Order: sequence, then C-alpha cells, then structure tokens
Amino acid sequence: MFVPIESALTLALDSNPDLFQHALDNRVGLVTPNLVNIALRTIENFWRVDRQNQNAQEIADQAGKLYDKFVGFIDAMLQVGTRLGQAKDEHDQAMRRLSTGKNNLIGKVERLKKLGVGPAKSLPSQLVEGSNDSTIAH
Repeated sequence: MFVPIESALTLALDSNPDLFQHALDNRVGLVTPNLVNIALRTIENFWRVDRQNQNAQEIADQAGKLYDKFVGFIDAMLQVGTRLGQAKDEHDQAMRRLSTGKNNLIGKVERLKKLGVGPAKSLPSQLVEGSNDSTIAH
C-alpha cells in the first residue's frame, strides 16, 4: 500500500507499532515515496545484473563455438600442410623420374634433338642441365 506522505505513516506506526506486522501478515507492504524509489532502484539493479548474466552466458556460448571453429580450422590447415608436403614429394619424385638416372626422358628427347629432329620449342635449360643422361651426344 502506497502512503504518499511519509510522516503520516510514521505517525500511524508510532500510534500502533503492530500496524506494519499486521499489514505484512495480510500480504500488504507499506511503502512511502522514498521506499518506492529504493525498491525501483533495487529492481533496476536486479534486471541489469540479470541482463549481464545473460550476456555473460551468451559470450561464453559464443566463445565455446569460436574455439571449436578455430580447432577445426587448425585441423584443416594441418591437413593442407600435410597434403602440400605429399604433393611436393610426389612432384619431386616425378621430376627425378623425368630428369635423372640413366635413360631419363629429358635425356632421350634431347638426344632426338641432337640427332636432327627439328622441334619448334626447346626444353627449359635448367631441366636439360640437370639431366645426367650420358647418352646425349655433344
């Protein structure tokens, strides 16, 4: 029950000290303007704390999802690195087959060129120089 004049409630409680308890027993709260302001500020604080708690929970949920995404990204990057390494190894092996060892392909086609085949293009010099086929006629 709102009592707009605080001094009136004070006088009523002075004349009947059991009035406040009687009101509470009947589920009635006696409030004055100052108490309403205090109650409203308290409620506002509770709501703010509740919003902060909800925000903190949302931040925690989003952080967990972000962490999981990051772990997935790292796993994918590690797989890419592994596969790039495998691709590099396969490339190196194919280039060795092409340009090293006795009777390698580069040596054979260069020998054809030396024998008089007239190609319109030439192999890159670094591949020809790297070829160690001893059957190329100089």
